[in-house]
Amino acid sequence: MTNVRKLWILPFLCGIITIIALLTPTALFLYSSAYGNYTEIQWMWGLLFYDLKDFMSDIYLSGFDFIIYAPGNFIPGVIISIVMLSSAIILIISSNSLRKPSRQFTSIKKFWILSGILQITSGIIYIIAMEIGFNIYKLITIGHFVSFWENRIPSFGIIAPIICGALCIIVVIIGYTLSKREEMTAPVRQIIKPKLSPLTPLNSDPQLNRIVESSGFNFCPECGTKINNANSKFCVKCGISLMLK
Repeated sequence: MTNVRKLWILPFLCGIITIIALLTPTALFLYSSAYGNYTEIQWMWGLLFYDLKDFMSDIYLSGFDFIIYAPGNFIPGVIISIVMLSSAIILIISSNSLRKPSRQFTSIKKFWILSGILQITSGIIYIIAMEIGFNIYKLITIGHFVSFWENRIPSFGIIAPIICGALCIIVVIIGYTLSKREEMTAPVRQIIKPKLSPLTPLNSDPQLNRIVESSGFNFCPECGTKINNANSKFCVKCGISLMLK
């Protein structure tokens, strides 16, 4: 399963990329006009950066905040961040363990599938939760619904985990195909039955007789190489002992 083991690098990188994505914004809001402009950058786990410039009122505000005031957006984002971080750690640990000869692809693939499904579903749930939570928040504060994603651009923080999750599932499919192919093309070890020769001369030396009797044939029982010297203690090709144990 040499080729299958090489696949560990892809889920490993997906885990690293997912962690990096959690540190990058998920949504970007940009508004600009002749009277001013407003920039809002939001992270999945609730961090918010805002920059307001009102030229008419000469107001300039900029800074970081947490959207605790909107629990419908804050709580789902924190939960989904924890789930994605956990799936990323699972990917890194399981992928690295496949490098060990004792671990097989069949015992690792379930972790990759689980992580892939978690990241895809968590990403979709986050997108839906932000829309619903923001609508509820705006309904309470201003009295009518306002779409979250209508004016916001999805960023790397939400796009990358979904893509990585899909890639993990694809890697499992590729690994399954390669493992089946390697099983089909693996050489089958054949047991070569030695041909007994009734003409094999016995030496008068009892020790040599044991050697000849232990083999009892003119061919090596391990690799099938012809034994030209009846007194040989080891096969000249594979080195197996011809002594009777």
